[in-house]
Amino acid sequence: MYTEKYSPKKLADIIGQKEAISQAVAWLSSWKKGRALLFAGPPGCGKTSLANVLAAENNFDLIEINASDYRKKDDIESIIGESSKQVSLFRKGKIILVDEVDGASGREDKGGIAAIIDVIKESSFPIILTANDPYDQKLRSLRNYCTIAKFSRVNTNSVYSYLKEISKKENLGLGDDEIKSVAREAGCDLRAALNDLQAMSLGSDRERGQPIFESLKVIFKTSSLKLAREMVDKCELDMGDMFWWVENNIAAEYEKPEEIAKAFDSLSDLLASVAIAKKEMYRKFTPYRSPRAFFPQRSSDAKKRLASLLHTSSKRLDEYSGVLKQMKKEDYIKLGLSEEEASSFS
Repeated sequence: MYTEKYSPKKLADIIGQKEAISQAVAWLSSWKKGRALLFAGPPGCGKTSLANVLAAENNFDLIEINASDYRKKDDIESIIGESSKQVSLFRKGKIILVDEVDGASGREDKGGIAAIIDVIKESSFPIILTANDPYDQKLRSLRNYCTIAKFSRVNTNSVYSYLKEISKKENLGLGDDEIKSVAREAGCDLRAALNDLQAMSLGSDRERGQPIFESLKVIFKTSSLKLAREMVDKCELDMGDMFWWVENNIAAEYEKPEEIAKAFDSLSDLLASVAIAKKEMYRKFTPYRSPRAFFPQRSSDAKKRLASLLHTSSKRLDEYSGVLKQMKKEDYIKLGLSEEEASSFS
């Protein structure tokens, strides 16, 4: 993954966060028990990257935990609490990174926030937290135990220059306009920009006839609706067949229930909208499966016959794939299809 391959290896590699870097270095060098460092800023601005670099440059282990995954008091005490007490076996020390602390800040998670505060008070090692909005009222009690380092949005021109450099290293052959478009679409989110650049490289064939597997990689990996729409338009399959491919692979690609639900809701409106159902790209290989494993393949003759009965074209019929999926075999027979023809749709 580009986000891993080109992740910052030293402080100088982090783009546009000089003030936050200076503050973090000073805090770590004078760390005292009972205080945490809260990195605050928009997604993709380098918060997690800075924690990784600080650990590496100081020969510390980095113990990274996502607060959204451990929201209950007992979970936090057992996972984060234990890590804050155990001595590092191979390094000089450790830094405990609690990512997305605002993800454990809902009303039902008050015990979780209280548990994080208890860990900060007792931890034998520095703790760094990250959040998008540190001044959310839900984090009010936590702020009393934190020094806040603010991260700014990465300038679009800086994102463009960075992407252009990577494009050259990867021999992507992308033009300036394409790279600028990715930088703008990412909205100053450097991580999203890298993901979209890689997604674009996966779908580098810009002509009509893009293989379905390449199209799916882009749709499921990108966060750019524009790029996802382009892949839908360029795919070798028509809209109807592509609908089934996307639908039957959503649960294989996405893991969070809320993202799966959002993707299915989006699918009924626009195929490409599945791309923006996730919070960020999943860093895994997904073996996309043919919808034939779930639904009988519709014959082109049956499709043409149904289009004729409905006084429309086969292409126009594709726009109603979501509706057709809800119909039963008997409904198709009532429209005038034979049992065999109806079976290819139901």
